[in-house]
Amino acid sequence: MSNLSKYYISRTFISLTLGALATFPYLPKSGRYIIGRENSATPFRIDEYSQAIRNQAARDGFVVMTLDFFVLQIYSMATKTALSINYFTLLFIIGWLTYLVSNFWRRRA
Repeated sequence: MSNLSKYYISRTFISLTLGALATFPYLPKSGRYIIGRENSATPFRIDEYSQAIRNQAARDGFVVMTLDFFVLQIYSMATKTALSINYFTLLFIIGWLTYLVSNFWRRRA
């Protein structure tokens, strides 16, 4: 194993550790979870409100991704061109970003 791969492996481990340390103080204050102190191993529980918001955000992302797919398909048929796989990756990213924005927007109150 070269020195450069050891460097990247160590930096990946440090990044994951710092990310976990930043995430755990955020979770109790985010409003996404109910904190159950009776179970110390898994104290975070999702309530019905958070689950409903997550389901609505997933629906929004799926609808946007589906509509974008049909627009792309109509464009492909109108211009008689083949679609690249990059377009489908872009559609997936747009649907995922829609999910994240919708989830954040619904939890803002």
